[in-house]
Amino acid sequence: MIKKLRKKLMFITIVSMVSVVTVFILFLGFLNYRNMLQRADHILTNISHQDEYIKTENNFPKGKEFDQIFESHYFTVTLNDDLSMIQTDLTRIRNVDQAQAETYAIQIAQKGNAIGNISQYRYLIVHLDNQYKIFFLDMGKDIEMLLQFMQTALIICLLGIVMIGGLIYYFSNRILKPFIDNYHKQRQFITDAGHELKTPLTVIQADAEILEMDHGENEWISDIKIQTKRLTELTNDLITLSKMEEESLKKMMIDFPISDIVEEICMSFANVARQQQKDFHYEITPMLSYVGEEKSIYRLVTILLDNAMKHSSKQGMIQCKLYSAGQQICLSVKNSVQDLQKEQVSHLFDRFYQVDSSREKKQGFGLGLSIAKAIVENHNGKIQANLVDENTLEIKVTL
Repeated sequence: MIKKLRKKLMFITIVSMVSVVTVFILFLGFLNYRNMLQRADHILTNISHQDEYIKTENNFPKGKEFDQIFESHYFTVTLNDDLSMIQTDLTRIRNVDQAQAETYAIQIAQKGNAIGNISQYRYLIVHLDNQYKIFFLDMGKDIEMLLQFMQTALIICLLGIVMIGGLIYYFSNRILKPFIDNYHKQRQFITDAGHELKTPLTVIQADAEILEMDHGENEWISDIKIQTKRLTELTNDLITLSKMEEESLKKMMIDFPISDIVEEICMSFANVARQQQKDFHYEITPMLSYVGEEKSIYRLVTILLDNAMKHSSKQGMIQCKLYSAGQQICLSVKNSVQDLQKEQVSHLFDRFYQVDSSREKKQGFGLGLSIAKAIVENHNGKIQANLVDENTLEIKVTL
């Protein structure tokens, strides 16, 4: 449990960091891209305004804005209204030929947008009487620099996340130490208290039997024996649950025929269902084997069927199915229910939780499904409960 909590803490922290960094990088890239477009639009505007001067370096007006124009790579295409070519000027660029320039111009003219992007170029359309001139500015270097900046920022952020992740891993034990200490103390208390209770419960049980032998059976002695038995079962369940949650618990993993185990348990419950006039069906895929702790799996199946038998409606239905799905083994137990709400299903595996809040109607202590969940998790499996319909509950185990 502690390992899972530690992993969950690291996962949430790293996911949060990655999300924040991703948003930051995307926002930074967006700002840089917008600034790049604004700069390109400014240069294109200046080119269009001073087009009559852009012929040779000697007669080009001096100044910062004109230096930007002169250092830029651009070309122009002039078209008639019928899209026929008048003039193509490629003197300020080398990586575009006339055919490609004219193709770009026609595509832009057909779109009708006054300003925009095509390939790696930013363009601006200027209307002149019955013709219009399209100015193209090469943004290849700017785009390349932007991509390099984004790549560098991403690498730096990833390295930062790895370093911070390492620090979180290193300090996570200290962060969780108060919780770990309380958890160990609580678990130790349950185990110690359970063992301490066993002796007086055994004595009370023995004394009740002696009294029954001396004075005969009566309702008081019978009630003492019943309640002592219930307390003994509760104590054993608490100790079992506490031991199952120990990460150092050594499990005797063996390969055993799980089909035979489940069928044997189903046959024993079939007699109980017959006595209670309940409709019990089971479907077991034969020859399935599983590597696990045989006693725990036996108890898991027993708990699920016992739970279905106790909480199924009067003269209700219970179904048990064992089958394989790829590399997994699935155990499904269904039973008919009455007045079970969806919000209650999510609490079925909580300790001491019982759907019926009436003390008089309680059967057991609400620890059965908690123990079942612990068994499944110790075998690295999954267990879930859901309502198939408003009158049918399914508990499914995947191993």
